[in-house]
Amino acid sequence: MARLGEADGRAQLSVERSGINVFVNSVQPPEQRKEQTIVEGSPCGYFSPLPQARLAQRMRATGVPPAVSNTAGTYYCNESLYVV
Repeated sequence: MARLGEADGRAQLSVERSGINVFVNSVQPPEQRKEQTIVEGSPCGYFSPLPQARLAQRMRATGVPPAVSNTAGTYYCNESLYVV
């Protein structure tokens, strides 16, 4: 199943720098949230090899408001970046 995340309150699309090997279902009530490892035995995190600043610049040139983000959080955006 393909999953995408959403950062509530952000007015821009984010180009992420890193994904970490942690998933937290933030839709659940706080007392029910549990940290899960995305891929057992894999590294703690990965940096994206993509040129974030250049991607953001090209997005801006097409009228899309971009932002470079240092972390994709711990929800579906992060899981997607980590696994890919």
